[in-house]
Amino acid sequence: MGVYTREMEDLRLQFNDWIRSNDELFDYVSDAEAVVRDQHEDGWYFHEGIHLGDHLHPNAEGGQLLADAWDLKQLLGR
Repeated sequence: MGVYTREMEDLRLQFNDWIRSNDELFDYVSDAEAVVRDQHEDGWYFHEGIHLGDHLHPNAEGGQLLADAWDLKQLLGR
């Protein structure tokens, strides 16, 4: 099994920045990371209490926060 490296995190951050800034390619983007992140000096993690203990997968509360973050009117073009 592989190990998540600093290089992988840097690539993830670059990719997310590209998605967030590319309004010509995407009609709508829901920024899940912005909903769940807790910024630390060495990167970001899920806020405590909204993940399954692995800082990667949301628990029920985290899933609800992510679901509530969707702007359904904008997503559906209304």
